[in-house]
Amino acid sequence: QGFITDHERALEELFCESAEGFNKYNACLNAMATRISTVFASMREFPRVHYRIAKTIDASTMTTLRDMVPTKIAAGVWNYLSKYKTSIPEFPQTETCELLIVDRSVDQIAPIIHEWTY
Repeated sequence: QGFITDHERALEELFCESAEGFNKYNACLNAMATRISTVFASMREFPRVHYRIAKTIDASTMTTLRDMVPTKIAAGVWNYLSKYKTSIPEFPQTETCELLIVDRSVDQIAPIIHEWTY
């Protein structure tokens, strides 16, 4: 099944380079993590979360906030689901499905050309 977070400004908020963008960045990540985990909680599913870890090319290259988006969303989703695990009656205690968080920043045009590019 596919779901969207209905966050129209997410791309701008996650990849903004201004100083004021940091607060929007964190708020956007939190909103998406909340919405994703709520979907799983409503279906009584506890996913195993898979994502691409941000890596630097070499020691001289810094990891940017952009590189951290999949990692931070995965961490946020996992934190919310862990809370649900202890607070929702009959919530699964072990993983019941898979959640794949995909970073399409490497190839931004492919999803526009064809929606089944993953």
